Amino acid sequence: MIAAAVAGLLVLVVAWRIVKKRRRVQAIGPMSTWGQAPLKVKSAKDLAVAIERLRASNAQWPEIMSTINPKGKRSLERPLALIRQPHQFVPHTALNVLEEGCQRALRQSRRASVKDALDEALRSSDLVIKAGD
Repeated sequence: MIAAAVAGLLVLVVAWRIVKKRRRVQAIGPMSTWGQAPLKVKSAKDLAVAIERLRASNAQWPEIMSTINPKGKRSLERPLALIRQPHQFVPHTALNVLEEGCQRALRQSRRASVKDALDEALRSSDLVIKAGD
């Protein structure tokens, strides 16, 4: 009887620790998943990694925006908004456009910034939209 009570208490303690850890991980910030630290997107290379994680988690626009531009920088807001407009309801397509922009920016310079990658993504997206008109 005492052994069953101790076992039950042990199960409750372990379950509580798991729940507590999950809450702590979720409170860290965007892109916090089990075993992965939140990303600090500072370069086009970091952005490419973030895009892969966003795609894997089937992210929607709020998560995409908060991951790419967590501080709300105006220099990143405009290109993100312009990329978002034609892909409002299909964010996975916008992730493809962003990935293409990262690849183009990294081909031009290994030290390409997030702004460079977004500008390249906007250019490539603009070509597709204009060709489709």
